[in-house]
Amino acid sequence: TFMIKDSYRIMPSSLSSLIKSLNINVDGFSDKLPFDHTWVNEDNINYKGSLPIWLQEHKDVLIKLGVYKNNVFDFKKYAILYNKVDTIALHKVITLFFRVLMKYFNIDLTDLLTIPSMCMRLFRARYYNFKKNKVHLLSTKEQNMLSQAYYGGVTMVIKPTIPKGYYYDMNSIYPFCMKKPMPVGKPKIFNKKRGLNELFGFAMAKITMP
Repeated sequence: TFMIKDSYRIMPSSLSSLIKSLNINVDGFSDKLPFDHTWVNEDNINYKGSLPIWLQEHKDVLIKLGVYKNNVFDFKKYAILYNKVDTIALHKVITLFFRVLMKYFNIDLTDLLTIPSMCMRLFRARYYNFKKNKVHLLSTKEQNMLSQAYYGGVTMVIKPTIPKGYYYDMNSIYPFCMKKPMPVGKPKIFNKKRGLNELFGFAMAKITMP
């Protein structure tokens, strides 16, 4: 069984910048190899001939690597080398990142998919006090009631327009709310006669608009 994951979801940066910042080296290369994607096409996929302009400054390295011999450039060999360097470099980046997370935070990268999931794991491992703020496991009845008040963000692909008016949006509302107190512990019934001003929790309410 293979599970395919996108490394960019965990490390949102170009491979070139990751290689440089983490001092990754692959067979003497400390960066991605150059590749002009506009140059290659189905007609020259097996090209052998003079060295392309976009590789002129790397002539000595290419001779050393065996993809440029006797003034003949072998594109197929270069393409294989390019992919090899990319693949090994990314593997080294992920491995280094994995070891840092394990060494300093005891976090396993293999079951994480995104930066938010990694940050939440880090927060729970290093900064969350489980004894003081124990999260009660809700019953199915409690979960069904509370989940009615929970909705995800708007994901419609539209271009909203208002001929006469103003459009307001809130940025980073989830992190903002996470900085505020959160109800913890076993839920208790609140006497509605006390009014909502004293309520810290969830309320099932019926709203009548004027």
